[in-house]
Amino acid sequence: MRTSIFLRTSRAWKKAPQITIQRSPLSTSVPYPVIQTCPPSTCSCAPMPADLDIDHKRALFGSIAPYHEHLLINTGTHDWPSKIEDDERFQYAADMKAAIREESIKSFADGGKPRNVLVTNSSFPVLKNKGKVSISLLKTGLDLKVPVEQTKLLISLLSSPDVGRQSLVDQFQGKIEIEEISDVVIMICGHTERDKRCGIMGPLLQEELKEKMAMGGYSVSGSSQIESSPTSTTDASCRVGLVSHIGGHVFAGNVIINIPNTEQFKSHPLAGKAVWYGRVEPRHIEGIVSETVKHGKIIQDLLRGVV
Repeated sequence: MRTSIFLRTSRAWKKAPQITIQRSPLSTSVPYPVIQTCPPSTCSCAPMPADLDIDHKRALFGSIAPYHEHLLINTGTHDWPSKIEDDERFQYAADMKAAIREESIKSFADGGKPRNVLVTNSSFPVLKNKGKVSISLLKTGLDLKVPVEQTKLLISLLSSPDVGRQSLVDQFQGKIEIEEISDVVIMICGHTERDKRCGIMGPLLQEELKEKMAMGGYSVSGSSQIESSPTSTTDASCRVGLVSHIGGHVFAGNVIINIPNTEQFKSHPLAGKAVWYGRVEPRHIEGIVSETVKHGKIIQDLLRGVV
């Protein structure tokens, strides 16, 4: 196991004040085009697994905590332990969560409001260079290849209330590799060791999404075997992967759709937004691709929130 790049101050943590990120009240409506239900599928799809204990009674909408940034640590796998901080192969999650906690305490002590940074592992490809970590900042819209020694500075900047894309680029110019995220990024909770419902639904929905996105004309990363629609004229690309715990396992399958805020998507109603859906089944995927990804319409019956 490698040595953490951050000091382990377990005694100090025990004495640290508890920091609570307040949930903002969510409106009962969303300022985006909305349809009530998902259109029925017009083509074949995988069957829904039987005997999964999915909660169909509690309200979905408002079941997520707002966040300022979603930081993906790309690991190339999805066999994470129940707590990703305990994964000795990818210690970055533990390091980054500890650093975020430290920055939150500093902000709280200075009278500020801590920024909520959501940290998850993803199954997107890992870097072969062991001295760097592949990170995606989904709200900022940047892919980063970060040298290990620069990760604490990254967290410090992300915790700043006035952080923005340009300030990150300026700070790290020449130090790390930075690329704009131009893909639609779709993530499904597939954290088997945390909850078997997502462990079952995650890979199933991942394959369904890859197929339906390709059929919808999108170039799907890692899915060259799937043929795109011959009538498609779009040159848009997407990534479809699994992520670790995002909350709401009782609402499996849980899907997050991030629409990039780029020139190509400037007229998309959801550009720069993350749409969280719950209780997603294979029969919903065609409708999600058509209505939400392509046309920017929110499906109310599946909606957990928009960030």
